[in-house]
Amino acid sequence: MSARLLGQIGAAATHFRLGEVSMASEVMISVVDSIQEYLAADSDEDTAQEFMPALQMIVAAQERGDFLLVADVLEYEVAGLVRATSGT
Repeated sequence: MSARLLGQIGAAATHFRLGEVSMASEVMISVVDSIQEYLAADSDEDTAQEFMPALQMIVAAQERGDFLLVADVLEYEVAGLVRATSGT
């Protein structure tokens, strides 16, 4: 699960960095769905809370149209959290 999620995160970040916003947005749907599945499988409220600041930053950056920040938060914050909570 975490390897697939990390791949999706990397793909979304790459598309955002390349300015391929519509493709990145499509991939983000999969990322969000996978994060929900990942957190549901973990079923630890503390883990879910660890993700909240990064997810809020992504929403705020998307609203401002700052897609490079979205890519950075995905790649460095969210992927880091996935690695830290999955032990990979």
